[in-house]
Amino acid sequence: MSRTGAVVAAGKTDVAELKALLSLCDGFAGNDSGAMHLAAALGIPAVGIFGSTNPARTGPVGAKADVIYHPVDCSPCLKRACRFGHYQCLRGIAPAEIAAALTRLGAFNANA
Repeated sequence: MSRTGAVVAAGKTDVAELKALLSLCDGFAGNDSGAMHLAAALGIPAVGIFGSTNPARTGPVGAKADVIYHPVDCSPCLKRACRFGHYQCLRGIAPAEIAAALTRLGAFNANA
């Protein structure tokens, strides 16, 4: 749904620059990270994608924040790499589900 290509700014910005970039966004979808929390704090529709971490502990906070989390038997494991190699906690999350969550939060509404 983006009108432009992706901007990959990982490791190239400080917090102030990240805040400036996020302020240009209609919505944010990403992993459990500082960028996710900053987007939510700025009031930008933000969807946190959770797999190995627990959204009840580290989920975003705010009226325009939500999480997508499909726990499996081994989650939350808090590991960066899946010890079983299947990553089912993340593979079960479809891009359409993320887009629907962003839509519910008003990310694609010009008047949001």
